[in-house]
Amino acid sequence: MKVTQSLILASLALAGGVCGEQVPVVPTGFLDASALMVRAETNVDLNWKVNIPATKVEELIEIPDDEPTIIAKEDVAFEVRMLGAEYAWSGNYVLAYGQYTYGDSPWYTFFWGYGDDANALTKKTCDILRKGEELQFGFRGSKNGFRNMPWQHRKWHNYRWTGTGPSWYQNDNPAIILKDGDKLPKRATPDSQVDISTFLAPYLDESGKKVDIGPKDLIILAELNRDYGDKEADYQDFVILVTFTEAENSTCTRRWNGPPPPSPPSTPSTPSEPAPIPPKPTVPGIPE
Repeated sequence: MKVTQSLILASLALAGGVCGEQVPVVPTGFLDASALMVRAETNVDLNWKVNIPATKVEELIEIPDDEPTIIAKEDVAFEVRMLGAEYAWSGNYVLAYGQYTYGDSPWYTFFWGYGDDANALTKKTCDILRKGEELQFGFRGSKNGFRNMPWQHRKWHNYRWTGTGPSWYQNDNPAIILKDGDKLPKRATPDSQVDISTFLAPYLDESGKKVDIGPKDLIILAELNRDYGDKEADYQDFVILVTFTEAENSTCTRRWNGPPPPSPPSTPSTPSEPAPIPPKPTVPGIPE
């Protein structure tokens, strides 16, 4: 009984971690006995399970050196939070959206709006990634999608997405994936946007040069309208925080459990868009 109680308390302590806080690794689990009271020299059956939590994100997922993508090493839950969308033109926010997909799932939209709509406390979603599945993120920004621009006049930049696959519809480096302790890349800040170190200040160390987030967190920086080699590519047009944890320790549910989509997959249409963009083979499109 004492062992069971201590494991429960340890589990509660572990669940109380805050982003950026280094929570001590405490095993969790249970110990059951076939009888509550055991007489001397009497045998009792014991059943137990001990879970040792991962200490860092690399124990849960793999990030290949040559591809900005994420592959699950085991069944994991992931939570996506918007940190910001500094996608602007002439000082005004422009419409942008973000999606994710895994395995054979469709593209799910987790954000659709403008920079001042982004909020790390409210704009979040969670899902389950199975062992061996690749998690991809897609991003797109409008060329002229100001709040007062009619739908029929809005134009879009090419879709950008992370992961493996064809690259003819995206630039070579659509996103930068950062984990705790990584050095912040030096990028330009065009069009009166705030400096990237100021934008990410709550998620940097005291020097302002390295990422300071939870041990199982990632920050993903996306560029929506310029290539990596462009001197004005700032990679703060779309910024998200992704938190991973063991699936068995999460309350998230998996959104996709259906059969694989037809081949070739259809391209989703833009939310509230009267005329969807024609589908492109093997290329994710605008969300529904």
